[in-house]
Amino acid sequence: MDLKKAKKTIDVISEKWKIDQVDFFKEVLDKLWVEEKKNDSVQEFEFSLVEKKEKIRWNHLYFLSTDVSNIEKARQREKRRTTIQATVKMIERRLATIYNGKILEKVLLFFEENEKFPLQFGLEYGDDKKPKIKIYLSINGEKFPLRKFCEAVGTDPENIAEIYGQEKLDTVAVDFLPAGKFSLKLYPLISKNFGTLVRISEKETVVSKKIWRRFPKGILLEKTKNSNFSFIPIFLRDYIISSKIRVHYLCLEGQTRSLYFR
Repeated sequence: MDLKKAKKTIDVISEKWKIDQVDFFKEVLDKLWVEEKKNDSVQEFEFSLVEKKEKIRWNHLYFLSTDVSNIEKARQREKRRTTIQATVKMIERRLATIYNGKILEKVLLFFEENEKFPLQFGLEYGDDKKPKIKIYLSINGEKFPLRKFCEAVGTDPENIAEIYGQEKLDTVAVDFLPAGKFSLKLYPLISKNFGTLVRISEKETVVSKKIWRRFPKGILLEKTKNSNFSFIPIFLRDYIISSKIRVHYLCLEGQTRSLYFR
């Protein structure tokens, strides 16, 4: 969804679940949105819902132009990096919190040095008002230097690379929590649009797993109403259907269901 619809989605969820700082979080959307769209670049906001959790969760997806000169590609990547840096600082100042800047800079440097992996930004927050920041690298099954990435984020690459180094990955990510905590996430592919998510703690132990299925073109929510994903609150179901928003992922973690829509 575009910027206007993303703001509307925040309004709808915030009002129902009584989540504060609405105007500020819409400022964060403004900060990330790229008005000056370049050639074949693609961007949109994606929201997600986890069963029985009243939190706002969204990602700003941005795929840079490929049909441009190398100089322009480098300029776009630098702009993306500096925008994310500024966004994190903005959140820290306004909400009086701090994230692990050292690890964040290492992830952003890795992004600079590995130009074929687009950089995505996500946020998760609720009534505690202290967001979780999520930084993703889109891999899409291409060969990925996992060992080098582990070294960049300060985790021992041996165990992780030994287990997951030969697998095709859809995404890698780092979750940044307040007070400097962070965790690594890997998204191994089982097939092109089906895979798992593995969360790895700072102590390099697997803390949770989930499975996901992707619908590249999206599906209308009506198509899931007779499935076991009919857990969506009525107000949100009505909003998604009336706004013709499409579901792009269905997920299962233990007995907990979730979906992603845009």
